[in-house]
Amino acid sequence: MPSSRKEEATSISQIHVGGVWPAAITPRRDSGYEPDIGTALEVIDYLNSFEIDGIALFGSTGEFIHFDLPDRIKLTQMAIRRSRKPIIVCPAHSTYDGTLTLASEAMNAGSIAALVMPPYYFRYSQPSIREFYLRLVNDLQAPVYLYNIPFFSTPLGVETAVELLETGKFAGIKDSSGEENYFRTIQAVTNREKFRLIIGNDTMFIRGRRQGADGVISGVATMAPELMIALSQAVVSGNNAEVDRLEVLLKECFTWLDKFPVPAAIKMACSYRGLKVGPLALPVYAEEATLYGEFEVWYREWLTRMGG
Repeated sequence: MPSSRKEEATSISQIHVGGVWPAAITPRRDSGYEPDIGTALEVIDYLNSFEIDGIALFGSTGEFIHFDLPDRIKLTQMAIRRSRKPIIVCPAHSTYDGTLTLASEAMNAGSIAALVMPPYYFRYSQPSIREFYLRLVNDLQAPVYLYNIPFFSTPLGVETAVELLETGKFAGIKDSSGEENYFRTIQAVTNREKFRLIIGNDTMFIRGRRQGADGVISGVATMAPELMIALSQAVVSGNNAEVDRLEVLLKECFTWLDKFPVPAAIKMACSYRGLKVGPLALPVYAEEATLYGEFEVWYREWLTRMGG
């Protein structure tokens, strides 16, 4: 690792994930499978206009799986240059070499860390996952956050996560399982003060933040940054009445998001705010189009209730 790279890694390691980090969407071109870089940068500008703490790029909400490595690398470089807020990049890939390549490029571009999920699609044993992470953090020589998202990849078992975190080699973990027991087990790790515990499932946000989570990487924070910012502030300040009011709005949101494939509703909500999001991953059928129309009516009215 060149000395300049070491200096960069040392510098960015001082920036930690905490507070509210929207999980950015990635607009696609109207034809083909390439990201629309121009409109993706407009998304970065939009998110920067709110009092967020940072941005997560190419997570599950960012649909990394649709794009090839050169396009992901190019957009990563441009987004980091464009953003006034720190960015953490998910270098998810189906292979170790692909993950290492994407993570290295992201760190060279200025990502504060690599947010790494287990290789997706095929299922692997926990010993394989443990070796994957240990080798990656050794080869990358940069901050690595574990990323447990069992809906879309091999689960990062809680025992494996604890073992890895106890090595002291990892900057933190983003847990998107939404499981209370998983969260509590990570909270009880002996060296808990040395890593960041980030909520990755918005359904766990209020409970997790009250119980000591350091922040959230949130899909809802992309479609409604003002909600998650206000909710985080209310939880931290102990304003329980405001938490209760905002929780009602958040639960309404979950009811609608569950009606659509991930992250289609979040992208459509962004389009209702004037952002260009490009085509969805799949064509919309007639009944679904009607449902999206109902979602838009609800979403616009819902936004008016944010301020109380």
